[in-house]
Amino acid sequence: TDVTEIARLLCVILLATAGYFFFRSFFNNSYFLPLLGATALGLILTMALLSDFNTHPDEEVHVTAGEYFIDHTLPPEVGDPSIRHTYSHYGVSRLHSGEIIYFLAGKYLRLLQPLYLQSFFLLRFFNVLLFGTLVFFAFHKRDFRFFLLPFLITPQLWYIFSYFNSDAFAAFIGLLAAYQLAGKKSALTSLIFSEQPRYTWIKLPALGLLLGCLLLLKQNFYFLYLFFFFYFLWKIWVLRPNWNSGRTFRLTAVLLIGCSIFAGVRFIDARVNNFNKDDLMFEARRQFADELFNPDTPIAKRHAYLEMRKRGTDLKRFLAADRWGEKSFRSSFGVYGYTQYSGSFVYYDYVRYIGIALLLTLLISIVYRGQGAGIALLTLTTGMALLLITAACWHAWTVDFQAQGRYFLPIIPMAAVLFYHCRRIIFRPAFYLLFCSLFSLSIYNFILVGLRDIGKYG
Repeated sequence: TDVTEIARLLCVILLATAGYFFFRSFFNNSYFLPLLGATALGLILTMALLSDFNTHPDEEVHVTAGEYFIDHTLPPEVGDPSIRHTYSHYGVSRLHSGEIIYFLAGKYLRLLQPLYLQSFFLLRFFNVLLFGTLVFFAFHKRDFRFFLLPFLITPQLWYIFSYFNSDAFAAFIGLLAAYQLAGKKSALTSLIFSEQPRYTWIKLPALGLLLGCLLLLKQNFYFLYLFFFFYFLWKIWVLRPNWNSGRTFRLTAVLLIGCSIFAGVRFIDARVNNFNKDDLMFEARRQFADELFNPDTPIAKRHAYLEMRKRGTDLKRFLAADRWGEKSFRSSFGVYGYTQYSGSFVYYDYVRYIGIALLLTLLISIVYRGQGAGIALLTLTTGMALLLITAACWHAWTVDFQAQGRYFLPIIPMAAVLFYHCRRIIFRPAFYLLFCSLFSLSIYNFILVGLRDIGKYG
């Protein structure tokens, strides 16, 4: 009847109105971000518990490097026969990377030895705890929630936290450092931009330690350091603080503590290797590398993906035929194992189109509403991201073809800083609809590709 149709229409209108106000409140208080983060955390823990050892990229060499520091404090000498098992088929050991993560992992393992669990399980839980810390922090600090958003748009990042590797720790430290630099209520902002900061005696060494860890990350994070430097100049240009002796002293103290940690670790490493580490590492490659990756092997007999430019592969063929860009894109949004488990072509197309729409929404919002400061920050972020991608492409073409999305991880903290500053000017309905679509696709891919196909423990 007409009355029934009118009643149904009214119910639909009422439900739509109620849904609109519910989601408007839900998105405005940003509480949905840690809730989504907790969902991702559950999936990460599931992968860590179910997957078999070394079904993930280089997990074995990461674990053996961490195990070394259970009983050692100083780094080993390059080529030491006692660490032969830590060398990969490239003839390189993670113990010589200069990253602080393996020392911390070793001491963590020593602390948990009474549990009598296998090292790789304990170290996986280490990375799970790192992601859990970010989610916990987001629940308790409202302004940090927006920094978590870039962690929720790709399942590849969740995958990195589900097994032991150095990339997860680097992403964790990078995001914390981004928050300290950009967050309005962060400890660093309080120290530098407040007249009378509280708990200075705790904040100074803690921030110095964070800076020290930041400086002892993977080489691709050097681009993040460059971004942080220019971002700090941008922030001073925007806020124009009145510098005084107290603020200068506090900033200098943080820098001195962090740089002292970095310099101390580097000096000890150099001293152990008699200040001749580069030559020793080259000799180790000649001694331990497989024939396909050994520098003594003639280039024609080495792996086909090594030094492709020198072999005569031009850049057009490298990008078009060898598809470095497409492979890098896919391994940024859901490729598992040693890249043998991937989604359908349709999945990656959906991610591509929605991702482009999300970027355009952010870009248009900043151009129309961000004024000079917002456009300057957008230019800085885009420039640093493109510089990193260009460097990764050049390395893959001239040294070793590595189409792996984890090399682009420094872009995540950069994007977090950009979104944090522009969160109030974006076109929210469109942005959050696209973001939730990417998150939904990420859950689909992680469960129905990653968890389904990965080799299971036992």
